[in-house]
Amino acid sequence: MHCWKTITFTRRDDIHRISLLSVITMLLSFLIFYIPVSAFIAAPVLKDTNTLVLFISVYLMFPLHKWLHTVPLALCRVHCQYNWKRKCFVIPYVQINLLQPVPKTLYVSSLLFPFFVMTSLMFVALFAFPAYAHYTTLLFAFHTGICVIDFAFVRSLLLCPRRSFVEENGDRCEVLVAE
Repeated sequence: MHCWKTITFTRRDDIHRISLLSVITMLLSFLIFYIPVSAFIAAPVLKDTNTLVLFISVYLMFPLHKWLHTVPLALCRVHCQYNWKRKCFVIPYVQINLLQPVPKTLYVSSLLFPFFVMTSLMFVALFAFPAYAHYTTLLFAFHTGICVIDFAFVRSLLLCPRRSFVEENGDRCEVLVAE
């Protein structure tokens, strides 16, 4: 196998651009999602109690998102190394290191899995607790902003050959194709 393409998003310029794109995505997804929710979900009164639950949910959103990336890999028995770390000394997250190349389709499904699972949970929570629809839309927007980097990786990977493999090397991914 030889390297067909190297994908990296950790250069200095890309971090600022992706962070800005993530914040813009959060704001737009909240605005686009909250307007129909407030129009069609029949909540008698929106409640502002349980703000602590909202803050805990935001705090745990990133570690849960990172952990959900591992579920498709674990189901296919891909060998991974997991390291618990902290971002900014406060936010816990799981660093996942693949120990072997994985098929592109599996890697793409592992990138998209957290978005579909968390979005489904948000929709269930939206209809189960309509009085907290504003909290649910905030959590949805926050998670959509977290998923921006995953969407950027998926976009880059979809342009690669079909039967390619993805191998992680530090802060970059290499797309491998058979010779």
